[in-house]
Amino acid sequence: MCKWLVRWTLAVAASCAGLWAAASAQAKSFVYVNANIDGPNAVETFERNEQTGRLTYVRRTFTGGVGDPFTGGFEQHSVVTNGKFLYTVNPGPSAGDPSMSGTVSSFRVHDDGKLELLNVVSTRGRRPVALALNRKLLYVANQGSIPGSGEGLRGGYSGFIIRDNGSLEANPRFTFATPADSSPADILFQADGKRLVAMQLIGNVIDSFQVASNAVLSNHQTIAAGGGPFGSAFSPKRTNLLYVTLAVPEVFGPPAPGIGSYRMDADSTLNLIANKTVEGSRDPCWMRFYDDGEHFWVDSFIPRTLTMFGTDKTGKVTELSKHVGSDDPNVPDDDTQPGGKVVIGATDIALSPDAKFLYQLRVFSVPDGAVAVRPRIHVFRVTENWTTDAGLSFVQEALMRDDLDEAGVMGLVVVDK
Repeated sequence: MCKWLVRWTLAVAASCAGLWAAASAQAKSFVYVNANIDGPNAVETFERNEQTGRLTYVRRTFTGGVGDPFTGGFEQHSVVTNGKFLYTVNPGPSAGDPSMSGTVSSFRVHDDGKLELLNVVSTRGRRPVALALNRKLLYVANQGSIPGSGEGLRGGYSGFIIRDNGSLEANPRFTFATPADSSPADILFQADGKRLVAMQLIGNVIDSFQVASNAVLSNHQTIAAGGGPFGSAFSPKRTNLLYVTLAVPEVFGPPAPGIGSYRMDADSTLNLIANKTVEGSRDPCWMRFYDDGEHFWVDSFIPRTLTMFGTDKTGKVTELSKHVGSDDPNVPDDDTQPGGKVVIGATDIALSPDAKFLYQLRVFSVPDGAVAVRPRIHVFRVTENWTTDAGLSFVQEALMRDDLDEAGVMGLVVVDK
């Protein structure tokens, strides 16, 4: 009797282990990147190994919209997701009104990582570059003029209702125009969805709004920024604290390049806590918080540095350490550049849902982008040793497809299924 019971217990345990292994094998993770091609735009899909963080290229999915490479590098949050649906911008002009309108594409994310295009909607503005997602609402920031171009185009913000099936429904009431050549670069909901902020990069101001129960923006507030407000993030733990990167020091001067911290009141008013200049980081732009809400990374394009900052409950920011990008092994020769190699700029960053890996886009040659380069993604393991190498350990350089060397690749997200 005892032997039979032991055999039965072992058989059940083996069966359960097999089911667990099968379920684990089916669980997958993916990284999605907006290719921002000059022409029909697309999203690039990489499968992600959750244990090692390493990426394997899978497929290209066309968005139904048009890219604009000149917008690449001037945005944060150009791809957003809630895990079930994914939304991305198409900055190029639509066929229906080439003088005015870009579009946003909505996708269903299937368990195998495939993207199913749901619909493509006009943003009612020029060059959409950033998205803010919260439950049933999506807002887009339209850049208008390319920063520094003097085109005289107005930017602005437009809103959409997210239908139950994930597709988007435009509402003309959900619009707000910014001045000509203000060039918004980012837009972001506070965690509860009741307040919205947006960064005017060249306008050098931060807009804040209350989001009314009918989704219309109200109680508009504007606060002057310290210089070129670019990327932004609310603390995931202290959700009334907003942090903003300050770029374009050649235009605005100190405290740019740097970080601004703000406290948001219930009526959407922003109050400056402090501006901190970041030495040796010419253009801090993209920002991502670690899950503890006390540490965040800032990515800088030209020095290729990832800087780790700490912050406390008052909003005070302290620089802890830097990861300095090394020379990439798979780059073209260029005798005009120091060391005879093209130096590839660092752009947007994304953190895996389990907070174990950080993903960094590397695109464009610098300083002037004159040499076409193949974009790639750098993969880092998060060590949590915040005072050394920005708390990161390099894992992989994953090359993107070789027909993207002149695309304005922008924005990436990680989705676990």
